[in-house]
Amino acid sequence: MSRRASLSAALLAIAVAAVPVHGAADVAAPRAAGARGIVAALERSRASAVGRVEQVRALDVHGFAAALVVETPLTGGLERGQIVELAWEELARGRAPRFSENDRILVALERLPDASLWSQRFPEPGARERVLAVAAEGDAFLRRPTLGSVERLHHYLQLEPELRRSAAGASILAQLVAFAELPLARDAARHLTSWPGIDKFVDEGIAGSLVDGLVRPDGSDALRAELLELIVTRRLEAARPALELIVEGEEPAPSVVYVALARLDGGLTAERSSELLGRDALDLRVAGARYASGPEAVAQLRGLLRGDPAPEVRAAAVGRLVALERASALEPALASLDDEASLVRGAAAKALAGLGAPAVGPLVEVAKGGSPEAAQAAVLALRKTETRESLRALRSLASSHPDSQIRSLATLALGSMGEHH
Repeated sequence: MSRRASLSAALLAIAVAAVPVHGAADVAAPRAAGARGIVAALERSRASAVGRVEQVRALDVHGFAAALVVETPLTGGLERGQIVELAWEELARGRAPRFSENDRILVALERLPDASLWSQRFPEPGARERVLAVAAEGDAFLRRPTLGSVERLHHYLQLEPELRRSAAGASILAQLVAFAELPLARDAARHLTSWPGIDKFVDEGIAGSLVDGLVRPDGSDALRAELLELIVTRRLEAARPALELIVEGEEPAPSVVYVALARLDGGLTAERSSELLGRDALDLRVAGARYASGPEAVAQLRGLLRGDPAPEVRAAAVGRLVALERASALEPALASLDDEASLVRGAAAKALAGLGAPAVGPLVEVAKGGSPEAAQAAVLALRKTETRESLRALRSLASSHPDSQIRSLATLALGSMGEHH
């Protein structure tokens, strides 16, 4: 690896450290996951059904086709036992076809694209009219759908379009969020998030289903993030009773419940944040630090920065402390640039960058006189600050810093900002 590539990797590593890591890197799926955009695709599809896949075959390098034996028609006038020819593309290299023999799938179908490539794949007169494409660019399918999911989707699709965008439709989609297969649950949540004015007709029943989805034992980070976005950005106050009921009934409640309440309120109550900080579970302590509030919050957060053994808690604490104290938190935040954990250094850099121009001078001092790790984090913070002052500071560091590595990092930071030193 060249020196420049090595330094680029170092700068990137610092930046990545600002984001908490919850598990191992995702491994590429051997087949397309599907279900992304499936609810919207079902609404506008030419036909949809649950069926069994047969006769999977490659048409060329990227094009595939198969027969679908319909088991449960949903829309489009299909009949049980009917055989439908479906087609799709596999553009990802090295990935197996998304359907295999005897797969049972729920699928939304549309007309084949007008691209000439499909005419080459189906050159026979009338063949194109008999073949339907898997909608949403091949993603509108769900493997092994359960009976409950199929029944709810069928009920949803039987509603008049205007009723789908009402409490009646939202109630069905919220039930899918709570009980359907995770890919479908996430897409239902994403679909609800896209509705304008959804906050006007979400009642406690619908919100309760969304909260059930939020705390599903089999839930994924992606589903929880989608639901937090929906509940918080759309200010779904109807979710509050269900959230509070979980807090009162469980000991302790899942951390995502506290996160939802904190984001609705702009922070946790002083009593609740203190309670969470006293817990053993790491995710609860992180939530307590990230959303601490009340008269004792600043002292608590400063104490966490000095002595909490968990980098995740210290990282949350420095972000919250700067959010509460702003420039008054410069000293402890700057000290966190020298934390032994890259996660904390990255979080401190991000928080300091948010202070803008007032942080530039102190960051330059750290870049000039701090440890190598602190100096690198300070350069990252200057890069993220994106002010005229930080730009001038980076130019100076790139040209005159005594450490060649810091000069190179500053040069790379300038390059990423569109500056060529």
